Parts: sequence; structure tokens; C-alpha cells
Amino acid sequence: MAQSSKPSGNMLRRLSDPRLWILVASLAIFLPLLVYAYMGIFSRYQADDYCYAWNGTSRTILDAQTTWYKTDSSRYAATFIMTLSDRLGRWTVPILPTLVLGLWLTGTCWLFMRLQKMLNLDFPPMAAFLLAELLIYFILMLAPNLYQILFWRAGMVIYLLPLVLLTYLGVFLLSQASNPAKKWRPLVAGLAVLFFFFNGGFSETIATIQIGMLALALVVLLFLAKRDTRQWALILVGCAWLGSLLAMATLYFSPATRMRQGLLGPAPDLVNLIRMTLTNAFLYMYISLDEMAFQFVILLLSAMLVGYVLYAARLTESTLRPTGLVSALFLLPVIAFLWIVCVTAPSAFGESAYPEGRVQLDALYIIVTMVMGAGLILGVSLGLLHQRSRELAPNWLQAACLLLLVGMSLFPMYSTRKIMKDLPEYRQRAAAWDARDASIRASAAHGRLDVTVTAYTSVAGLMEMGPESSMWVNGCAARYYGVRSITAETP
Repeated sequence: MAQSSKPSGNMLRRLSDPRLWILVASLAIFLPLLVYAYMGIFSRYQADDYCYAWNGTSRTILDAQTTWYKTDSSRYAATFIMTLSDRLGRWTVPILPTLVLGLWLTGTCWLFMRLQKMLNLDFPPMAAFLLAELLIYFILMLAPNLYQILFWRAGMVIYLLPLVLLTYLGVFLLSQASNPAKKWRPLVAGLAVLFFFFNGGFSETIATIQIGMLALALVVLLFLAKRDTRQWALILVGCAWLGSLLAMATLYFSPATRMRQGLLGPAPDLVNLIRMTLTNAFLYMYISLDEMAFQFVILLLSAMLVGYVLYAARLTESTLRPTGLVSALFLLPVIAFLWIVCVTAPSAFGESAYPEGRVQLDALYIIVTMVMGAGLILGVSLGLLHQRSRELAPNWLQAACLLLLVGMSLFPMYSTRKIMKDLPEYRQRAAAWDARDASIRASAAHGRLDVTVTAYTSVAGLMEMGPESSMWVNGCAARYYGVRSITAETP
């Protein structure tokens, strides 16, 4: 009996090894992310892309930037990136979604590794990778208009790319605040101003988020940072905050913003602005947690299982204390609400409206992070109960939790079937666009300057070329291709 029970005990120990099952779960969630990246190769110019492409290819980079800033768009970072893309060629459009997703996953994993090191969580790199995958997948799955923020270049550059770059800016602040060389401090402080100024130039929303996030960081550092690092950390974060404030000022005082405000009308008074901003933030949190409750439960339990299995099998004393964990758990919703206020404020100020779908991406990022953070705190807290009682979690319990984690990681693969159904349509639209593009270029090469093409049905609320050559999309496309007019007719 003893010999027969030994192999089963060894099997349980192997099954209860968290590294194995976290790797399996990571691979399971990585597959849906590959699907999103693959579908990105069918991205093509749409709507505003033609206007950006015409401006970016017909002028120098400096002239293109100043033209946009003075006439139509104050978002200098977004116009700069799109001008670079257009000058490199339209071949960049299909690879941008894959590139941005890769940068996002890498940066988020890197940020989580820095955070776990700072908090002494002692998570293995694969756990940070799994958590990064969970965060990105649930944001993409729950995005109110996925097409506009991932597969449409203008929307992706304005709304998704700055969130991706913000993860790298977080890594920059954490690494430089902890142990910088004193002789490089002036350079690092200057880079903080420059980096956050550039990233804030993608949109008013990301600039407001940076201002709110860094203001909170300054308060936390002022009261909680260690004395030997407090001064430099305050200077560094203060420089980043200054860069964000300069970005907001550059956006707000641009001629393009003044022209747009003249069309939209005056901003609401201060009382109505505060009321509208707070109300919209509350409504977003309430509606999101209500309508996406099932998905958030899956995310919460997945993060909780990761935290639990990594701590339940340890008897080494952790530096984490209940006071900090409980405080973080209760502060998470408050912090999330304040940051969502930063998302709703620009829409309330500029349009007196609730944020549109693609703007809600920033708020979704915050609320998904909140839910995942709460799950981690709960899981780590349960694991610490074993440490405090000096009781290792039994192998069967660890194995059961890990199998449950793997089971939950299959949910992304199941739900990705919905977007897979759209794959033939994406492929067909890309082939049709390529054929139309070749036809217009051939007409221009032969001197036929009034071109008629096939009209396509608009997708995801993006305007397509229409039957009137005076439509703005037709006009931008005509300038981009170098013809006099383009008319799109339904076959």
C-alpha cells in the first residue's frame, strides 16, 4: 500500500506545481491574442485615415504638424505618429495592430514585474505574463467598439497607443525613482517632462488621466515614501506631472481647439461641469459592473486563483501585512472612480456629453485593472492565511485550484469564436480595398482624374466614400490619390 500511494503522492505534487499550470493557462490565453493580431493584418485606410495620409505625404513633417495643429487637430502626438506611418507607406497600416498588441503585452508584463518587485510579492515571470494577458484580453473583449480602437488606424493611434506607451512610462518612473545615478538626475528629470508631454499629446483624455494619476502619486509619495528616496521621487513625478500639464495646455490653447469649440458651443459652467463629470463616471462604473458582471467574475476569480496558488504553498514569512492589503482593497474602487472622472471630464467640458465608445476604452482599462487588482489582493490574502497558521495548502487543494484556473483560461478561447466569425468579412473587405486602391492608382496614372469606384457598406460607424464627390471622405481620398474627384456607387 505504501508503494502504491507514493506514485499518487508524487503525481499530486507535480499537478500542484503552480509554474506548470500557469504556463498552460498563459498559452491558452495567448491564442486569442494571436487571433486579434492576425485580424489586424486586414486593416486598411478608412475615413479620417485618408485625410491624415494626404496631409502627411504632401507636406514635410514639420509643415504637416503645424497644418493640423492650426486647422483641424491639436493632438500633436497622434498626428506625428500617423504622419510617420504615412511617409513610411500604407504597408504600415496592417502591421500596426500586431505591433501595438506586442508592445502592450511586453510593457504590461514589464510593469507588473516592476510592481511585484517593489511590493515584494515574489511572483515568477510567467505569473506576470499571465496577468498581463488577462488584463489585455478582457479589455479587448469588453471594448465597446473594438474595431475603432484596434483595426482602424486613427482610432488606435489616438486612444489605444497612448495607453500602451503609458505602461512604459510607468516602468520608467518606477525604475528611475528607486535607484537612479545622481549624476544623471537632471537628464532623467528632463526626459520625464518630455516623455509625459509627448504622450499627453495624443488626446485630452490621456492628458487628463496622466494629470490625475500623477497628482495622486505625488500625494502618496508625500506621506508614504521613505525619507531617503522621497525628495528625488517627488521631483521625478513632479516633472512628469509638469509635462502632462504642458501637454494639456498645448492641446487646449491650439487654434484647432478654438475652432472646434466655436462649432460645439460654450463649455458648461463649473457647477454643471462637476455634476456632469461625476454623474457620468458613476454611471459608467454602475453600468459596466452590471452589464459585464459575468466577465468580471471570471477575471476576479482568475486573478484570485493566481494570487492564492502562489502564496498558499509557501511557509517563508511574507512582508505583506493585513493593514496594507485591506486598505488597498477598499481604496481600489475609490481610486478607480477618481481616474474614471478624469476620463469623463474632457467629454463633459468639450461636448457636454457622455464619452463615446472609443473614449470609454480608457475607463474600461481602469475598471478592468481594478477588478483584477481586487482579485489578486483576495487571493494573496487567502494564501497568507496558510503562512500565518504555518500550514501548507494540501496538494489536492492546490491542484484543484490550478485546474480551475486553467479551466477559466479556456473562457477567452471560447468567447473568441465571435470575432472569428467576422474573419471572412475582414479578409473580403481587405481584398476589395486592395482592388479599389489599384484601380484608382491606375486611373490616376492614365490621366483619368474623375474616378468612379464601388461603394462599400460602412463598418463600426466609420464613414465610407459615398455617391457625392463633395463628401469629406471622398475629398480627402481624392487628394491622397492625386485625382480631381472620386465618386462611389453601389453596384
